[in-house]
Amino acid sequence: MIKAVFFDLDNTLYSFDKGTALGNKAFGEYFEKNFSIPQKEAMEDWREMMNMEIERLGIHNAAYHSRIIRAKRCLMKRGLPQNPHARILANLYWDTLLDNLEIEDGIEELLKALKEKGIFIGCGTNMTAEIQHEKIHRLGLEKYFDTIVCSDEAAEEKPFKGFFDYCLTMLDAKPEECVFIGDDIENDIYGSKNAGWNCAWYTKYPKPGNEERAAELGVENRIDSYRECLRDGKIYLGKLEI
Repeated sequence: MIKAVFFDLDNTLYSFDKGTALGNKAFGEYFEKNFSIPQKEAMEDWREMMNMEIERLGIHNAAYHSRIIRAKRCLMKRGLPQNPHARILANLYWDTLLDNLEIEDGIEELLKALKEKGIFIGCGTNMTAEIQHEKIHRLGLEKYFDTIVCSDEAAEEKPFKGFFDYCLTMLDAKPEECVFIGDDIENDIYGSKNAGWNCAWYTKYPKPGNEERAAELGVENRIDSYRECLRDGKIYLGKLEI
């Protein structure tokens, strides 16, 4: 029996790809307006600094997600004042993303149906708690979630098993009684499957190699649209009936 359903956040409850593109554009525009550095060059710096931070911190360190650290590195590269611009740039990025959030079609109806059925609903997400909680608030979905677990709280990021084990401390359930839904084939699907959970792959945001990896993992449950999850008065997460 399924007792709990956890959702990833970015590219699962809303389009992170769209939001981050707008945030990055705002970053580039700030550099051009304030420092006469073309947007294209500023964005090249942004990507370079992101890769440097990944190399320095590792991709599964929550600090890697910090836009203020990334902005600081971009300013340092150009010999520009770090303060107040690092703070302003980080706020500009996040404010732009938050102001343009668009909830995924059909997700609220699915959350409502799960809630009415008495299912424990969680969100399990990489990135820092403050911004992830704010996203869920802005999306208008807070009332549906029994818990929100972020990687800085769990002290491990997806896909590591420790993240999913920590999620289980939020409720009384075994891994096989839980389902994890997410878009990322490694972080969400491999990670949860490796931790003994059921999983359902949200396929709206395809990335190269995902289908091949899904075949390797033997992914059985796919969600192409949340509206397809509700039919005939029942809830289906791929082939899994709740």
